[in-house]
Amino acid sequence: MSKISIKNLMKSKIILLCIASLVLQELCAQNLESIDIPVTPKYGEEDMNKMINEFTQTGSCSLYDFCINYSDVDDTKLIYYSLLMADKYNCPEAYFNTYATIMKMSKNYNYKLSEELWLLGFSYLKKAGDLEHIGALFALVSLYKKGNEYVKPEYERAEAYLKKLNKVMHRTWKLENFGRSIRIREW
Repeated sequence: MSKISIKNLMKSKIILLCIASLVLQELCAQNLESIDIPVTPKYGEEDMNKMINEFTQTGSCSLYDFCINYSDVDDTKLIYYSLLMADKYNCPEAYFNTYATIMKMSKNYNYKLSEELWLLGFSYLKKAGDLEHIGALFALVSLYKKGNEYVKPEYERAEAYLKKLNKVMHRTWKLENFGRSIRIREW
């Protein structure tokens, strides 16, 4: 069995995405109504372990993102790496994934979070927002607009996060666009 380097895996993935993009562009130009495209297979445990070793030693946020998005491993099992990448390397995606995993564990196991655990997750969400993570900014706008049992609705904070989101996304959304579920038609 030949050894696969992390660099070659990433190059292969980028080349595959470029080719897929060109094919899609050509197919769209032909005005086809439906297209069947095979889904990219998940990476195996051996490849994932190599990538995990690499990003934990180098602090590569992009490799961390890649592993989280293309692994077969449930993200609740990857919380250790999310915490490491957030606290040691200040990785925005890791801060957001830590928050999301805490919330997901609560939802999946029908477990009511303690205030301390919820506030810990929320602190990671705010840090991801401070680092301009788009998903975190959406969540913060929505949370401060609606509020919950731990955070009261605060229009001014919702507006401040929306202003930051608009800056990052180069958009001009208004707070009224954020309701119970966020639907942005521009995408």
